[in-house]
Amino acid sequence: MNYKILCTCIWWFSVTITCFPLLQNREIRENDNVKINQNQDVIKFMQTFGYLVQDGPQALTAKDELVTALKLVQKFGGLEQTGIIDDNTLKLVKSKRCGVPDISLKQKNTINKRFVIPSSGWNKRVITYL
Repeated sequence: MNYKILCTCIWWFSVTITCFPLLQNREIRENDNVKINQNQDVIKFMQTFGYLVQDGPQALTAKDELVTALKLVQKFGGLEQTGIIDDNTLKLVKSKRCGVPDISLKQKNTINKRFVIPSSGWNKRVITYL
């Protein structure tokens, strides 16, 4: 009987010792997932509003390009240009705004219009925000 109790105690102790670091790492993984989601939100924002290219092979960007684009976002938002995603930058990215890009990334093979066709005004009177 004592042998069974001793084996059970040893087994319980070994399971507890083995799983304790995993429980601590779980918090770290959850924080990493939050960081990844925040980074994805910032990159999507930069693509949507013209700071980064959206499609094609040009969409693959280097770290330096991301930092430069992030500094430009911070400049347009009136923030300190650190190139690091901080709380103020996240607040700027998550705030509501109109859908017009800040920067127009022209493609090389486009033709510039040399004339303007006058219109009678806007078709839409309601402004929606993203």
